[in-house]
Amino acid sequence: AGEAGDPELPLSALGLRRYVAADYPRAAAARDAAGWVEVGFRVDAKGRPRDVRVLAAEPAGEFDAAALAAVRRWRFDPPPAGVEPRTRVRVRFTP
Repeated sequence: AGEAGDPELPLSALGLRRYVAADYPRAAAARDAAGWVEVGFRVDAKGRPRDVRVLAAEPAGEFDAAALAAVRRWRFDPPPAGVEPRTRVRVRFTP
């Protein structure tokens, strides 16, 4: 499981069971900053995100930690045996 050949699927195809919203960082709130973070990850056999990483962000570094923390708490339907589908999602932050 978790091979490079695992399929990349849209987030909507993964059966999101538990969604946790990202916390808007206090430092960004003081400046009314907005932005986004594109996060890539795999879904393991238990429906947990694995290999969670930032693929892109604007502004760079501003919201990364908040986005990663939220996505790590998400849960999905378990994928078929032996497959760890990959996906990506853009987490948006607005004041």
